[in-house]
Amino acid sequence: MAAVNGPRLPIGWLIAAATVLASLLGTATLLWHRLPSWAPEWVELHSTWLEPILRAAAARAEYDDLLAARLHDWPVPPGPQLTRALDHPDPRVRWIAAQSLGHFPDPAALGPLLRNLQEPDLNLRDAAANAVLAIPDGRGTTQVVAALAQADAQSGSVLIDWLVANGDWSGLLPVVESTDPVGKLRIVAAGGPVRHRHFGWSRYANIWDMVERLRAGGQGGQAAATVTPLLAHDQAEWRLVGIELLRGLGATAQVPRLAALLLDGEADVRTAAGDALLAFSAEASGCLVPLVPRLIGQLAPGPGTERIDVARVLAAVRGPRAQATLAEVVRTRAWDLPTRMQALAGLAQASAPAVQAVLVAVLAEQGGDGVPARQLAARDLGGVRTAVAERALLTAC
Repeated sequence: MAAVNGPRLPIGWLIAAATVLASLLGTATLLWHRLPSWAPEWVELHSTWLEPILRAAAARAEYDDLLAARLHDWPVPPGPQLTRALDHPDPRVRWIAAQSLGHFPDPAALGPLLRNLQEPDLNLRDAAANAVLAIPDGRGTTQVVAALAQADAQSGSVLIDWLVANGDWSGLLPVVESTDPVGKLRIVAAGGPVRHRHFGWSRYANIWDMVERLRAGGQGGQAAATVTPLLAHDQAEWRLVGIELLRGLGATAQVPRLAALLLDGEADVRTAAGDALLAFSAEASGCLVPLVPRLIGQLAPGPGTERIDVARVLAAVRGPRAQATLAEVVRTRAWDLPTRMQALAGLAQASAPAVQAVLVAVLAEQGGDGVPARQLAARDLGGVRTAVAERALLTAC
């Protein structure tokens, strides 16, 4: 039985249909690519897709109330779509996306924004910088630190600002290492904003804001571990920076490392270490007690470095063993005069009979340390108000 064939369209109709379809597709493609630049305001008002709106705003070269309103009323949070637009081939679209992310932050945009900070277009870099600062997510610290190593002056300043405001404990050392020499001095002075080697826009960053934030957020110990190696730096200014940072972080766990610096070759370092240990003692009573044997060993007389700061810290312990050691320093005269005077000062108001006996002996000395030592002994004895002290003071008069 023969097959029944239906009516067949003329070949001309098929060609016409294909032509019309191709024309429609071509027109749609043309409108998709060109309409945002031909009628940007119309596209911004009526488009149901975000990508053409961004291209229309880029064509007008401005982020204005119209775009802000569309993004605000967008049915879903615009952040993820704006983030994808940061990889658009047109730098103008990336610029408008970065501008928008400054108002609608998206933590996932941090990586693409950091890449756009390397672009030659200054407007794009400025917009990316502002958008980076609008992302307060410390989880991006590793990315920002990596970008800081490659950043120029302007971008570097932005990244330092971000780390100071948002970075976790791992960002503290990179911020400190970017500090210029004057900034190091201000760290040692423990106050004020610090200028960095990234001098773009003459930016300053207050490292102490970051230190206080990390300490309050329970990250002080982790941050302290990253800056503790500065205590062994071959440059004294870096050792001073390390001491002040540990002091600011409240790093009592590093007390033994700080105690080792009481015999540093630089007087400023010894003094700073002593100040930090005394500050820790005031904040955490008893934290110096385990150091007493070590301090006594460090106080042993020897050539070179003065032991003034060792005596100063030992005096803060105020235990019987510490007072007995200071009394021995005063009694034997085996130490240099400044250390002996510091030991005398540390015996103020000591009521132990053995200590008072040493002070009485100093008060009766002739020559040697002379008047200053006797004056200190008289002051110390005047504070205890015992019969022995009073007799000694009367005899001296």
